[in-house]
Amino acid sequence: MPLLEDLLQKITTLKGSDLHLKQGRMPHIRVDGEMQAFDGFPVLDDSTIKKEFYPLLSEKRREAFEKEGTVEFALERREMGARFRGSFYKERGLAAVTLRLIPTEIPSFSSLNLPESLLKFAEERRGLVLVTGPTGSGKSTTLAAIIDHINEHDAAHIISLEDPIEFIHRSKKSLISQRELGEDFMSFPVALRYALRQDPDVIMVGELRDLDTVRLALQAAETGHLVFSTLHTVDAMQTVSRMIDLFPPHEQGQLRSRLAELLRGVVALRLVRKKEGGMIPACEAMVATSYVRKLIAENKIIEIPKAIEQGSHYGMQSFLQSLLNIYHAGLADVDECKAAASSPDDFLARVRGVITSA
Repeated sequence: MPLLEDLLQKITTLKGSDLHLKQGRMPHIRVDGEMQAFDGFPVLDDSTIKKEFYPLLSEKRREAFEKEGTVEFALERREMGARFRGSFYKERGLAAVTLRLIPTEIPSFSSLNLPESLLKFAEERRGLVLVTGPTGSGKSTTLAAIIDHINEHDAAHIISLEDPIEFIHRSKKSLISQRELGEDFMSFPVALRYALRQDPDVIMVGELRDLDTVRLALQAAETGHLVFSTLHTVDAMQTVSRMIDLFPPHEQGQLRSRLAELLRGVVALRLVRKKEGGMIPACEAMVATSYVRKLIAENKIIEIPKAIEQGSHYGMQSFLQSLLNIYHAGLADVDECKAAASSPDDFLARVRGVITSA
């Protein structure tokens, strides 16, 4: 079996999340959050990596790789029931590759262990919803499940702008147009600007990478569209701060008012290793209630965590509450939950408090 196909088959069988190939090392795989060497495979060299992966790139992507030193791509193996999101890059002048496993089937929302209240964001008709967290925390999977829910229940036109396309959506009740950076468009700001002329109801932007993209996402939300996107931020408070800080100081006052009006919610994710293997998301959910909007508009962002902690009636949930639920359900042990907590001491204090009062 060719090296590439052998590696893809094994990562799929082992249910790994990421495959790493670099010169001078044997292949490595991440399973349940831990990196480990792929025993039984040879140490790789630059020519082997290029031989296996260069043919997977289109001419445009090859040119981008040679010019920029990195390029994103995707490949599908239907017989394995998987797609892979790849990053082909140079490391000390030599080729290296990282592949992330993406199931071909979009998981149902109910299978993700996320608060049902998040589906309310799918019922909005306009505004901005942000899904945040570190790389590999489940942002793309969560967005795919929410988009799929809209696809099943609403007669809408959904446009997604991605780099690269990960989950493949088939039009159901909705009509879905999926576009890929480097193949269907050359920059997010330009694609987003023209998307407003393509009669969308829902726009999904893979990531808010720069100020121009953020401006256009807010404009899209302002003009009657429901916009979903992601940020690499750790929680709702940091997400709001990051959005504001992207703008020049003289614009931030007006931006706070706009964001208070347009933001519908923030979903922040962290993965926790389960007792029986696999990962489970801990989730902070912020709903833009009138009180949360007031905090944003009045620049009292530091009070957002308290509003989330006290907002369960509105479907809100803090990371602490989520981790306590995971721990008391017996899904993960105390050390794993503590490691994922914003304040490990607070988590342990709450755990001990419950045990003491029992």
